Amino acid sequence: LGLTLTEAEIDQKSKEMNQWLSPHCKGILHQLLQELLLINDKDLIQILKLHYGKQLNKEQVALELQIPESLVNYNLAQVKENLQIEFQKQLQDRLGISLALLRSPDKQIITLVDEWLKVAPYESYKI
Repeated sequence: LGLTLTEAEIDQKSKEMNQWLSPHCKGILHQLLQELLLINDKDLIQILKLHYGKQLNKEQVALELQIPESLVNYNLAQVKENLQIEFQKQLQDRLGISLALLRSPDKQIITLVDEWLKVAPYESYKI
């Protein structure tokens, strides 16, 4: 195109592009996590709705569902772990994203899943 950009202009364009790409890509990744979550059974989703959606602590969730708190803890840990594993597989298989290029991909996936579980659209899940 015959354009010559200064380093400052390149940095500015890079920042602008990252500001646009970040929410766009996060939306795609959140949609993938939602699809993976909906594969779980209704009891697990109910626990998530109460714990994250209604912000009840684990003891309150156990009382609400009349199950042991240890079962609530176990189910929350299992859902997180399963989401992380399946999410990683889907990134590689479905989206063709090589995790080898990322620094600490496991930590990044754990962080993304944890953040998403806190903001997932639980009110839209029919149980």
